[in-house]
Amino acid sequence: MSIKLRGTRNRRSYADYKPASRRQGSRNDPFRIIFYLVVIAGAGWALLNADALRAKLPPLPGQGSLGDAGVHIGPPSTATPQPDQLAGLALEAYKAGNLDKAIDLYTQAGEFAPDSVEYHFQVARLLLFESALQTGSTHDATLQKALDASNQVILADPEKPDGYAIYGKILDWQGHPDLALPQIQRALNLDKSYALGNSYLSEVLVDLQRWDQAQTAIDAARSAEPNNPDILRDYGYFLESQQDYAGAAKQYQASLAAEPNQPYVKLALARIYRATQQYNEALDQLFAVDTLSPKTALVEYEIGVTYESGIGDPTSAQKYYEQATQSDPNFALPWIRLGTIHFAQNSFQQAIPDFEEALKLGVSDSVKPRILVDLALAYANQGRCDQARANLEQAAPLVTPDQTDLTTKIEQANKQCPPLTPSPTLRPGQKPPATATPIPG
Repeated sequence: MSIKLRGTRNRRSYADYKPASRRQGSRNDPFRIIFYLVVIAGAGWALLNADALRAKLPPLPGQGSLGDAGVHIGPPSTATPQPDQLAGLALEAYKAGNLDKAIDLYTQAGEFAPDSVEYHFQVARLLLFESALQTGSTHDATLQKALDASNQVILADPEKPDGYAIYGKILDWQGHPDLALPQIQRALNLDKSYALGNSYLSEVLVDLQRWDQAQTAIDAARSAEPNNPDILRDYGYFLESQQDYAGAAKQYQASLAAEPNQPYVKLALARIYRATQQYNEALDQLFAVDTLSPKTALVEYEIGVTYESGIGDPTSAQKYYEQATQSDPNFALPWIRLGTIHFAQNSFQQAIPDFEEALKLGVSDSVKPRILVDLALAYANQGRCDQARANLEQAAPLVTPDQTDLTTKIEQANKQCPPLTPSPTLRPGQKPPATATPIPG
């Protein structure tokens, strides 16, 4: 039932509603027609040139521009990457032989996941491998970074063996196998079956010359993980220490078969090839390393050594030694070799600054007397007897009687620049006797 409303009125229907029309001009107005034609033409041009217009438009906030085929070429997305994604990219970089990129990506993953043992462990491990291609202070700094990363592994989980094991391996590479041993033993106390721990232990024991124990440790590692590339590399090191070069080469090759682009393993294999007089094979590995890690002084030096001592090509050797001094001016070894080549060529004027630079940078006690003697003889051949005598004085206490080649050179230098005799004591007012000036030989 419905209730009628009082005072109702008819409701207006909007079905046929039209707004009040304005006064309109003629539909055939020529200006109107021209306007429509311009709009239509502009729209058509815009459609035909959409890609060009899109490229010129400023990007929206947080977006980059679009290149050909709509490919994004601007700043990366602001979405936060996931640690596992970063780790996946790091693994790809590592397998490609790009250690710098892999280290950076694993570091980022570790920053997002500070409690991850794996990410910090990989940073420490790859920094260790990177140091194998470096020299001097750069090498030392990289090992210190690796040590810091290994501490992060321990902090992430002190009950896991990974951190103590890699910490010990780094100490060993720093030249402290005695300090490394208890760290790796601590790792194995937490997990005696930890394969990498036994592998690292073997390397430390080799450096301590405890051969039987090293054999036992590497056998345990190989039994647990026979195809692990790091364990294959460490087994190669053990065999190399036993002068089993063929066996060492086989292990290095197996490691590279699993991970073909690892420059530090290629460098180790190159040295084995050179030791077994396979010089072309050594150069193949070294040039491969040079491609993966260009402008690396140590690699350039090793190429030079292979050309000089193996191929017998001092010209090519000199080229790579010079490149090494440019890549790392503070690396003494290529300066020594350049001086030796110039000395052998009787280019004494060039040999002198090479030897002087090597001595300034610092050389080992085993090679220092040889450099001093050759430098003295080079000065003597230049008629610069004061400098010759000064270097002979430094060399004399360092040269042993069994180094007959050096004693022969000393005698030759003394003939060309005779030692000065002490001046006699003069009475007051007495003049020294006239002496003849020695003629340089």
